[in-house]
Amino acid sequence: IGMDANAKNKLWGSSRTDKKGVELEHLIIKNNLNVANVPNSKLEYIPSKTSKVDVTLNGDKVKISGWKFLNTVSLSDHPYIHFELTVGRPNRQPKEPKVPKLTNIDKSKLRSTLDSELRNLNVNWDGLQSEADLDGIVNNITAIIGNSAIKSELPRNKQSKSELDFWTPELDKLKAAMRTAKAKYDKFLKANNIKDRKRTSKESSPQETNFRSAKRMYQKVLRKSKGKAFENFCTINMNKDLFKSLKTLSSSQNTSQVPTELVVDGRSMTEEEEIIKELGNSFFPAPKPIGPEQEEIINTYANYKKASANEVKPTITSEE
Repeated sequence: IGMDANAKNKLWGSSRTDKKGVELEHLIIKNNLNVANVPNSKLEYIPSKTSKVDVTLNGDKVKISGWKFLNTVSLSDHPYIHFELTVGRPNRQPKEPKVPKLTNIDKSKLRSTLDSELRNLNVNWDGLQSEADLDGIVNNITAIIGNSAIKSELPRNKQSKSELDFWTPELDKLKAAMRTAKAKYDKFLKANNIKDRKRTSKESSPQETNFRSAKRMYQKVLRKSKGKAFENFCTINMNKDLFKSLKTLSSSQNTSQVPTELVVDGRSMTEEEEIIKELGNSFFPAPKPIGPEQEEIINTYANYKKASANEVKPTITSEE
C-alpha cells in the first residue's frame, strides 16, 4: 500500500509524531502490516522541504527492498519513491487423482483389482461396537473402490498438439526449436543479470541471434501455412457448400472456374450455365407468388390511392 497519509510519525521518518500518526500506527499494528519506509540514516538522498508523510506498507507475504527517494524532479509536492517487491507463491497442495468415468474404466481389470484389494482388507466384524466403527469400514471400502477405479483407467488416446488444418509436422519442429532457443536466451539473460530484453548495444549475443532467427523462421512458415489452408478452405468441396462456390466465382483469380458438377436436392447438373443460374437463384431467390389475401390488400390500397388523387382539394385562404 502506497499512500499520502497526511500523518506524521517518527516510525516512517517524520521529524515528530502527531495525533494522526499515532492513529495510523495503531491501524497498521491492528492489521499486521509492516512499514517499508527506510530510516533517514540509511537513505542516500533525502529531498528538501518534505514532511515525510508518504507511507509504504506491506504484508508478511510481500517482500519490499531498495526503498528510496529518487533524485529526480517530480513536478509535485511529493518526491518519487522507488522500491522493488517480491510476492511469495502460495503453497499449492497436489491435486488428488479423480475417479475416471465408467466409460473410461477397464471393467475386467477393475474387477480383478477390487477382488485383490478386498481380500487384503481385514475387518474384525465381531469387534464392531459403534456406528463410528461401521463408518470407518465403509470409508475404507469406498477408498478401495476409488483407488481400484483409478488403477483401472483405460489409456487415453493422445491427440496431436493441434488439429487445426494449417498445422504441419514442420511447424512442430520449428516451434520446438524456437522454444529451445528461447530457453537458452533466457538463461543467458539471467546469468548476466539482464532484465531488459531490448538490445542495449548494436552487437547481439549468439543466444539472442539464434532465438530471433528461430522465431522469424517459425512465424514465416506459420503465415505461409495459414494462407495455404485458407486457400484450400475456399476452393475444395465446392459441391458441399454453395457459399464456397460463390467465393470461388467472385474471386479475381478464379473468375473462370466453375464446378464441373453441382447437386441440388438430389438433382445433378453439369452444364456451366445451369450451375451459375442455380447458384444465383440460391442467393437471390425470386419473390414468392401472391395469395388472394395479399392481392386484396394491394387492390384496396391502389383504389384508395386512385380515389385520393381524384379528390378535389379545398382552396387555401390567405390567412392559412
